[in-house]
Amino acid sequence: MATKTRVVFDFKTRIKVVHASERDKLSVKQIMTMFNVGKTQVYEIVKKKTEILTRWENCSNGKIKKKRKL
Repeated sequence: MATKTRVVFDFKTRIKVVHASERDKLSVKQIMTMFNVGKTQVYEIVKKKTEILTRWENCSNGKIKKKRKL
């Protein structure tokens, strides 16, 4: 049985993982130790990076844009 508790990231932390992978060019092992998570979670976040980044841009850095009615 697994003794590790599951760590669920909020959206901003997922962005930090993507940036650590892309901008800082950190390896998966370095990201694992930095955020104290398993490699599967890091791989899943990096795999879904385009989806995460588009949601981030659409939400205007965490704040949902309100559509104007004309």
